[in-house]
Amino acid sequence: MDFKQFEIKISYKSVGESAFCEIINPLLSCTKSYKRSVGFFSSSSLTFIGNGILDMARNGGTVFLATSPKLSAEDIDAIHYGYEAREIIEKRFIFEVEQAIREMDDSNVELLYNLVKEKIIEVKIIRKKNGMYHDKLAILEDFSENTIVFVGSNNESYNGYHENYEKIRVYKSWIDSERVSDEIEEFESIWDDDNDELIIYEFNEAFEKKLLERIEHKGPFTQKKEKYDIRPYQATAKANWIDKGHNGFFVMATGTGKTITSLNAIKEFIYENRLLTVIAVPYKHLVNQWYEDVKSFFNDAYIHLVHGEIKNAEERIYASYCLAKNKYKPLIVITTIKSFFLNRYASLYDKISFEKLLIVDEAHNFINQISDELSLKYPFKLGLSATPVFGKDKEKSERLLNWFGGIAMNFPIEKAIGKYLVNYEYHPIFVNATQKDEEKFSKATSLMLSGIDPVKNIIIDEEKFTLGYRGRLRAISMAEEKITRIDEIYSYVKDKDHTIIYCSDGKLFYDNSNDGIQEIRHLEYMLSLINRSILNNSKDVKASKFTATEDVATRMRLINAFNKGLINYLVAIRCLDEGINIPSIKSALILSSNDNYREFVQRRGRILRLYDDGTCKKELAHIYDVIVLPSDDNSSFAEIELRRYLEYSKLAVNHTSLENDLHLLLDRYNLTLDDISFDNEFLNGGDLDE
Repeated sequence: MDFKQFEIKISYKSVGESAFCEIINPLLSCTKSYKRSVGFFSSSSLTFIGNGILDMARNGGTVFLATSPKLSAEDIDAIHYGYEAREIIEKRFIFEVEQAIREMDDSNVELLYNLVKEKIIEVKIIRKKNGMYHDKLAILEDFSENTIVFVGSNNESYNGYHENYEKIRVYKSWIDSERVSDEIEEFESIWDDDNDELIIYEFNEAFEKKLLERIEHKGPFTQKKEKYDIRPYQATAKANWIDKGHNGFFVMATGTGKTITSLNAIKEFIYENRLLTVIAVPYKHLVNQWYEDVKSFFNDAYIHLVHGEIKNAEERIYASYCLAKNKYKPLIVITTIKSFFLNRYASLYDKISFEKLLIVDEAHNFINQISDELSLKYPFKLGLSATPVFGKDKEKSERLLNWFGGIAMNFPIEKAIGKYLVNYEYHPIFVNATQKDEEKFSKATSLMLSGIDPVKNIIIDEEKFTLGYRGRLRAISMAEEKITRIDEIYSYVKDKDHTIIYCSDGKLFYDNSNDGIQEIRHLEYMLSLINRSILNNSKDVKASKFTATEDVATRMRLINAFNKGLINYLVAIRCLDEGINIPSIKSALILSSNDNYREFVQRRGRILRLYDDGTCKKELAHIYDVIVLPSDDNSSFAEIELRRYLEYSKLAVNHTSLENDLHLLLDRYNLTLDDISFDNEFLNGGDLDE
């Protein structure tokens, strides 16, 4: 019997059906060689093609599998920074094999082991020199030398066979010989390591060894442990949220695990009820960060990411919904806040008949979107923020909290520090305002005041007020001595790695000897200055920018490289303030700051997360804050800078000496503690990602 005896279509679609399985098994029964190149492989595919493979083995056929592991961002960074690629790739693939065979029953493991041992299945690992290998090609040849090629077919995995949307195009040698010959030539070049774009590694021996360990119950095949230990306050938060009818707001200090607390809270609820769960976050890189934790809690759920860089998300979400209607598994969408409100996604979520749960991270960004209509669509809600406050506007804060169902957990930094967060020292670094700095501040103040009615003390021209307000802050943020004394400022920083440097979002003019006077972003200039003047363009010590202009993949690579110590400094504006989890941060150098309570809190929390990688344990964090001191009669300038001093010094372990110095400065400028206590309601946040 040969392939011509079969009725083979020109293409197959697999949306929750087994079309590919149904055609591949009969074909394998008369196949001499099955050549497969694929993005990634999971042994669970044998559940569906096992019978066909057995028939093929009895007839003396062979499977040639060329595949590549799914490298993590950390793996890619390690290769990029010079680590041995082969070792990293093999280690990652072995990890994937271990993960796969943990899930297989004994009979399938033994089947796979025997097929590998007898050389009926041969496995090679593919590595693309630049980028990721993700071709999908299957070539089957029968004993009459007829060949069938499948292009664009499933990955060799459970999801590939039964869950993803795939279209498989089929070519037959007796109809389209030229196309078939081209695909055979392509595969042979890969298998024989004769492709300039790819590097091939033998893997059969290591593959066989891991399978044997599983059969003999050797190696790390123990019962999977929970990744997260739930802390007492997190368990309390869950109970409170449930008691509130699966509604509420977690007001929790940055670094105390709002993400884990929320996922633990909803876990049973979304398994026991047919729900669409939407998690909305302010930035694209937070979508990816949430995905890692969501995947750990709900590894069998349909999880979809939505932001401006993701294509065809609507179709994938709806396809998963169709599957979940027939056989329910949690349906979870992780999206940016901007994308959540786009018409095409809002209408898609409306079409989904499941009840809906909405989780909003950094929910203070959501205040202008809340409505009764949205509340009716999402009867279950959970808000998360360390700072659901808006200065003096208490009504605004209460409106936000009440929309989510009221406070279900209040866990401030005072309760967390020293146990769930590390202690910190605060180091103010003083520089002086120049006459030019104070003139800029004065001019901006005049503009700001022109937008206020002095009698009623209300804003009458919001544009003038806003421009003036921001102009005052920018005059301080870009003070001249922050640049001219950068070497001295840097000398105060004890940690020469795992340090965040915050810059202004403004621009400045500088004299480029080659091109004359040029305008450049403050961040770009400071990054150049740090690399050139401080780090002397060292190859061993690196600083890199981290801003909203980098795409999400770049941001995640930077975070991984920073965590591993491949990058010593991240230079940022605001993008690192909200939600981002980089527990390895030891220090923050603040070259620029807004007069914004939320920013103070977020930045402090960012560096206080517990960190212990087995070789290094963070015991104490450091905040280095460049404070600009004006002339003695410019108290309004001093107020802004000393407000930050007061906030950071309150909980610092060296607060006693700081308090003494603060009172001396207050006397100098004829100010009181009440004058510098935070009370302004004008919040100057960053733009949200799509």
